[in-house]
Amino acid sequence: MQSLTAERFATCLYAVYDPHRHRLRYAASGHLPPLLIATDTAYLELPPALPLGLGSTPVDLEVAFPPGTSLLMYTDGLVENRALSLDGCMEALRQTCGTLPAAARTDPHQITERALELLNTPTGSTTTPPCSPPPPNHRLQPTPRKPAEVPYARPLLRRHF
Repeated sequence: MQSLTAERFATCLYAVYDPHRHRLRYAASGHLPPLLIATDTAYLELPPALPLGLGSTPVDLEVAFPPGTSLLMYTDGLVENRALSLDGCMEALRQTCGTLPAAARTDPHQITERALELLNTPTGSTTTPPCSPPPPNHRLQPTPRKPAEVPYARPLLRRHF
């Protein structure tokens, strides 16, 4: 990959759900594809695009989004690891979320907890490869379930990251 010359750039992923038509419209610029969690969990198609600020124009796409389906949007930190391939880590995320029971596929907390299991997989595991090994003193903190709790969670997260 060529060196990026712009001083400032950002990746972007957005999605808009139409509950009346059960359709999802999405676009990305330099971001990894979102994971559609359903009976057949799979990544949504994304045409190649540079991050914002580097001259690329995102193209938006639309897919069916039936009831019982969820969308996992994640940061690259969940699936990038110097010791493992990006494809291998993304496949591990797809498999991990794909094993959710049907009732859990629409529960954001259960989806998040399942995705974060990748961070706790031991390096020597022969099942699911770790995708971002935590530092030795790393502990996962429960995430707030109410927006009013977010300010209290920030100091906890700053101590660990």
